[in-house]
Amino acid sequence: GWAGATPTRHFTGLVESEPGTHNFYYYVESQSDPSTDPLFLWMNGGPGASSLAGVFGENGPLLLTEEGTLLENPYAWNRRANVLAVEFAPGIGYSYCANSTRTDGGPDFCPANGDGRKQGACSPCLASDSSVARQTAAVLAALLGDAALFPELAGRPLYLLGESYAGVYLPTLARELLERHNDTDLVNLHGVWATDPCTDNEAQFGWLDLGVDFAYQKGLISHDVWTTLGGGGGNASPCVASRTAVGDRLRDTSTAACRRAWRLYDMATAGIGDAVHPAPIPGLPMYVDPLNAYGISGGPDLPGFLGSDAMRAALPGAAQSPNKPYLLEIGNNGYDQYTQEYAACNDHATAGMVSMVSVWRDVIGRGNRGAGAGAGANLREILILNGDVDPVVDMHGTEAAVRKMGYPVKTGEARRPWFFNATKAAASFVVGKPSAWGPTVRARGAGAQIGGFVVGFETGGPVQLRFVSVRNSGHMTPAYAPQKTLHTVERGLVAGKGLAPPLVAGWDEMEDEKWYEAGAFGAWVQEAMGESWVGC
Repeated sequence: GWAGATPTRHFTGLVESEPGTHNFYYYVESQSDPSTDPLFLWMNGGPGASSLAGVFGENGPLLLTEEGTLLENPYAWNRRANVLAVEFAPGIGYSYCANSTRTDGGPDFCPANGDGRKQGACSPCLASDSSVARQTAAVLAALLGDAALFPELAGRPLYLLGESYAGVYLPTLARELLERHNDTDLVNLHGVWATDPCTDNEAQFGWLDLGVDFAYQKGLISHDVWTTLGGGGGNASPCVASRTAVGDRLRDTSTAACRRAWRLYDMATAGIGDAVHPAPIPGLPMYVDPLNAYGISGGPDLPGFLGSDAMRAALPGAAQSPNKPYLLEIGNNGYDQYTQEYAACNDHATAGMVSMVSVWRDVIGRGNRGAGAGAGANLREILILNGDVDPVVDMHGTEAAVRKMGYPVKTGEARRPWFFNATKAAASFVVGKPSAWGPTVRARGAGAQIGGFVVGFETGGPVQLRFVSVRNSGHMTPAYAPQKTLHTVERGLVAGKGLAPPLVAGWDEMEDEKWYEAGAFGAWVQEAMGESWVGC
């Protein structure tokens, strides 16, 4: 789908992360200065999704279109960074394990040639949250430590970035790296960026999987349907038999009133609401975007493109993989061969199981040790983001999870708007881009525009923790809000700068006359919209 040389050099291959387990990687050099620019490690979620979805569908230099061609992305994350993506766990994409060629059955895996594997329902490879962290850390060490691969990246500023179930992968990987490396010679962790992340069952209870409260807040269902289905937190309803560990409602349709309410809800959500694994409805087309409350349905055929014979032949290492067909994802937010070990987007969480709240606190605490933090000696930035129209991981639950970490809000950094420069894109790009990608990208520049809201927390050390909302974005913020997210990455994560100026001292105590009429409010907004804040 691309004629001629790629904009920068691309590398692919396989790394044996553990005996019999081979992980496929895709590495793209920076468009600026590959010899000095930082290294980004990008992770998609699932569990069970390939990180190549991000490379070709979100933030990579070449975006796949509905026509099956590749289009250069003006907001690619490699414009000032080297970017690495790894397919994990084995069984996904081109990554494989020792069982990937086995055709016999068994209680722990599905046959490699069986219908379940071919249809993406199961994997011949066992995996877990721990194995993903362990194997990804091993891949990173091999790529940076092998003189035949990318030794020039050793010790380079490293940033971990990802979305969705990467809310589990990222902090557990960060902790794994800090435990493995006693210095920054090989791994030099500078920051973590997690968007729309699985974080904590309790805080995100009821705010996952296109839930009833989200549907009502976004105008998808009426007040009558909302109240009938027990909307508004802990309200009981005869139409709800029980709640799952993440707050999804198990239906009771024994009365006509309940059947009516649930059917109206299903018509609003194309039958996918309030369930991690919704049952398929025969003959029903997907007429909504399940990842964006107001998005359009449809999109490019990423699995067909990445698994094509042409791509398998073109990507070094891909032909070695026994995985046929290529699976961009296994299951739908989990599969039987994957063990979730934390109370984060986990319907099977057990009593006493910790969530990412404690893992994040551990990582932040290690980073705050400074020179004594080993690979985290330079860890300074942790940004946790959420699209404000994400139906899968709702912003309210994520913000509550961040606050559950227990850090006080920094003085002057209460929840306030941040702005970005909505620059114009080439008209040819706007016409040719994937339809659902970047819906607010325009051929006319609009100047400083609100990007969302930001709040900063005091961690007691040099590590900055910020929660950032992303305005008018669904689940995959790099795809739905490419300009906004790139701003948070380049300015907030890498440069370590604020996204909005602190509020003036005493802003909440001054008289209304001073705040409104004397211009304190207006002066703050004018500063926040100024070039010194909307630029990088």
